[in-house]
Amino acid sequence: MIYQSGTYSSMHDLLGTIKTFLQTNGWTINKWELDQQGYQSYTGLDYTGAMRLHIQKTASDSSVMYFNFKSVKRGIIFGDHLAQTSQINGRYYSEIRGIGINGSTGYNAGEDWDEQPGYPVSKGTSKSIGACITELPGSSGTYSYYIFHSTDACVIVVQIGDNRFVYLAFGLLKKSGVYTGGQFYAGSSESYQPSYRYWYESTNRRDPWRAAFLGNIVDGYSYKISTLAVYLNVDGSAAWRHNGKEGSDDSTNIANLQTGAQVPYSRTDDSGVYRQYAISLNEFIYDRSPSHFNNVSILAPVYIFVRRATERYTYIGRPEGVRVLNRTPYTSGAEFSIASDTWKVFPAFDIEDELSTIINFSPHVGFAFLKTEV
Repeated sequence: MIYQSGTYSSMHDLLGTIKTFLQTNGWTINKWELDQQGYQSYTGLDYTGAMRLHIQKTASDSSVMYFNFKSVKRGIIFGDHLAQTSQINGRYYSEIRGIGINGSTGYNAGEDWDEQPGYPVSKGTSKSIGACITELPGSSGTYSYYIFHSTDACVIVVQIGDNRFVYLAFGLLKKSGVYTGGQFYAGSSESYQPSYRYWYESTNRRDPWRAAFLGNIVDGYSYKISTLAVYLNVDGSAAWRHNGKEGSDDSTNIANLQTGAQVPYSRTDDSGVYRQYAISLNEFIYDRSPSHFNNVSILAPVYIFVRRATERYTYIGRPEGVRVLNRTPYTSGAEFSIASDTWKVFPAFDIEDELSTIINFSPHVGFAFLKTEV
């Protein structure tokens, strides 16, 4: 896998670095320009220097991938499905201080950054949804980024504080089986209430859905919010499918992806009542790690399933070069090798959260990203 690391001075600088990296590694840049627009202009919002980036690439299975980004100093950049003037801890609920991402099925220079052809929408509307990383420092230069690029996918790790990290990912899944689609994107926050999700609800409680890169895969909250989307053309429906709800949305294209933490199945219980249960593949592996034999954490792929018309779930694949682990033995950025592969470890969000009394947060959850593959 191709790897790059460095420091960034602002969200705009970071997006420019991402653009240069992708262009060097085979992605076509459809647009890169200043875009100082937003869906709301409430007091305090600041679109100065906002940039938009549109990219595409043909994957190894001939699927064409289209992804769209926007960096913003402080603004509301995804539709206006939560256009409200209320704030929490000095932030508007839909405000982003970082970078937004969504996918599309094409590119049109005349459309808004988040409303490209085939863009993902909130139920019953034409309003855009997506994922993002938020609360990036406005001007830093002291925090780091890390980019991991495989044949068909890219993961970006962004430090936003001491031992605090957020994530973006996009590309094509490592597919299980043959089907049309498999393009995906993911982030640490969804577009519905990104600022609200970030902040503490109180001094000892975080919103349980907040650290949600790839859907809180060992917390079991992946059905709550949309931080992962996959484009699929199955069962006669071609659309972006999501792993959570945008507010009260429950259409067939929303909440029908599940990561390994929530794989529902149905059966008749002992009393004869037909019930739905959930089995957790990732949590099962996580809870048995590190290994008692050698104190090495087990690396679990991020298993992704899609709900079919029959209400059964089909395994469709996983992000390449991404693993979930109990990172207890490792510090942030630590590396370890298995045979010829080198893996780099980061916490799911914030090490200090793990050491505190904050509830609704699984301690020591981490991600390992493949750095070297021979």
